[in-house]
Amino acid sequence: MPTTAKWRFAGSSCDLRVVRMNEIKAFIDGEGKAVIKCPECHEVRRVDVTGYAKLERFVRFNVKCPCSNTYKVVLERREYFRRQVQLTGMCLIQNGAQGVDVYIRDLSRKGLRIELMKDAEITLGEKVMVEFRLDDEKRTLIRKDAVVRSMRGFHIGLEFFSIDPHNVYDKALGFYLM
Repeated sequence: MPTTAKWRFAGSSCDLRVVRMNEIKAFIDGEGKAVIKCPECHEVRRVDVTGYAKLERFVRFNVKCPCSNTYKVVLERREYFRRQVQLTGMCLIQNGAQGVDVYIRDLSRKGLRIELMKDAEITLGEKVMVEFRLDDEKRTLIRKDAVVRSMRGFHIGLEFFSIDPHNVYDKALGFYLM
């Protein structure tokens, strides 16, 4: 297979539906590039996707690999990979005055999506503290300060205040998400 062969984007559409099982997920990095791996020949390419970088959420398109395989790619704008999880934890709200049990639905280096187990008074922009254990071998404790960025019913999107490579919780998250 020649290394000069080009990948072809065979059409695209902006779509807000969920990612399907047979799609490859790729993320736009800070340079407007995405790493895409062919599921057939496992060829990995770093592709310029700057034309898609300003779209709202994510884009679906077909890619034709030099090996002749055509497959679907979902291009995400997220800065960090988001992992679907099924964890439980605690969210301390109102300056720690109230603790609410939560399910952690997804997790990244920069934040998480939680689902409240019961109704609670939380507002956009509110500072909270989340505490939960990873489902790794050590059941590692994670405790992070975050801010409420989105709300939809009982589902709350939280962004961590800081990402510090020397912080024990951030190190543990980094290894977990690898």
